[in-house]
Amino acid sequence: MLQINLNYLVTLQHITKNILLLICSISLTLIAIEGISRCIYTHESLRIQRIGRAEWLKSQPQAYKNEPYIITLIDKADTVYQVPKMSAKATRNTCFQPKNLNKLPETLQITPIKTVYIFGGSTIFGLMVPDSLTIPSHLQKYYQQQFPNQFRVVNMGILGMSSGAEVQKLQEVKLQKGDIVIFYDGINDVIKTCVQEKITPKQTIKNDDKIEKFKEKLTKVIFLFSEKIYQRFATYSVFIDWQFYPYKANPLMSYWYDEEQVTKTLAILEQNYIKNIETAFQICNKQQAIFHHFLHPILYSEPPEKWSSYEQFMANNIHLSGGLNIQKACILGYPHLQNCIKTLKQQGVPSIDLSQSFVANKQEVYWDFCHLSGFGNELMAKKIAKILQLSK
Repeated sequence: MLQINLNYLVTLQHITKNILLLICSISLTLIAIEGISRCIYTHESLRIQRIGRAEWLKSQPQAYKNEPYIITLIDKADTVYQVPKMSAKATRNTCFQPKNLNKLPETLQITPIKTVYIFGGSTIFGLMVPDSLTIPSHLQKYYQQQFPNQFRVVNMGILGMSSGAEVQKLQEVKLQKGDIVIFYDGINDVIKTCVQEKITPKQTIKNDDKIEKFKEKLTKVIFLFSEKIYQRFATYSVFIDWQFYPYKANPLMSYWYDEEQVTKTLAILEQNYIKNIETAFQICNKQQAIFHHFLHPILYSEPPEKWSSYEQFMANNIHLSGGLNIQKACILGYPHLQNCIKTLKQQGVPSIDLSQSFVANKQEVYWDFCHLSGFGNELMAKKIAKILQLSK
């Protein structure tokens, strides 16, 4: 009986020793992992990489340095990205427009008002600026100062609108002789052709597909688990802050590694872009309207060596850079759009490359990789106004 108890104690000691060794090994491994993680990153460097758009706005980035309306936007930071529901015919308000001209006495009435329609995506819609600081509003303000009550600017911007969608929207507008149509685009054509159309559609899971249902549930469970771990322990551990962050940027799509497919995609981008701008030009000519096309600037249309530390920060941030796929698409796609401008010019289409507009600018104008602050919109409106004035 005594021998059995001694054997039991020896076995228990052996098990306890092994458990302690295992705990020590795990602890030392975790400490080593944490130490290595801290050599690579810090909490602050990780936070900077992930700062969201609302939080970025609250930090009052340099692009908003001298703009008092930033306070209003900060107050609405949590809801500012909720785009208002708009009908197909709705447009964003353009400020400083002439009003009630038809009520003026005949002796005071001047040449009939010409309408300036500006088509584009979120850069024309004016994401993250009030109505008064969009590009169309700045242009309207300029016209009212230089040519009082002669021009009415209409903001035809819709978030995500590409040149193809611009043509469709243009066909719905009843143009008058002498009206001016402006296409201001670039980024959405690149994203649509090089990113959105390359994303594999999510397959609908059939009711009897138990394996796929299980995978979907497992993915959700892993995400929720990572989110909980991150929320509870990220403050204390750089490794957890680094590896368990649940909103990481999407990895590069596999098609980027197929040079032949990328070359074909970029050729399609050029072909469709030229075709759409030519179509818009022809529509305006038929209705005796004046057409102008502009390739707008983005951060990636500028040489990286020209980026300021502020712009470099945005390019490295998960949420402000557009993500790896959009970043890659812009770097490869924008030179092709610049070539399109040259081709369009040769064909007699009024097309101007504004993609390098802010390379030498000393004040920051971007608040992410493609959208401008109110000040940036003002500079751009002045450039457009000058070109329109010179083209008369």
